[in-house]
Amino acid sequence: MHVPVSVIEQVQKDEKENAMLFLNDVYQVSMRDDDSGVTHLSIKRRDQEPIHDWRDLQQIKNELCGFQREGVELYPAQSRVVDTSNQYHLWVMPYGVEIDIGFPAGFVCNDAGDGIGATKPWKQRKK
Repeated sequence: MHVPVSVIEQVQKDEKENAMLFLNDVYQVSMRDDDSGVTHLSIKRRDQEPIHDWRDLQQIKNELCGFQREGVELYPAQSRVVDTSNQYHLWVMPYGVEIDIGFPAGFVCNDAGDGIGATKPWKQRKK
């Protein structure tokens, strides 16, 4: 389920935690910057259901941190796993810092048959 998040609004600032809280009808996001300029986004659905629609997390990152900043969702060593709720974490690098993994250029497939070398149409949800 892709849910537009373009109406996300800041609702409060937590001075003690040095974080800002953002809400819309679906998501709650806590955002804080560390001393190195990395922004931590802690994202959860307000109904506490699992998210994992990549497009929603990408849109939240874009709206709160900027279209040209790169972020990561870490799948850590088992000894560092934190799994207490359906909450997701993105660490967004400072402007100009590229993460040296991933694809060298973008490619978005929106229509069946768009895929390079596809032997059958790719299944992709609508925008």
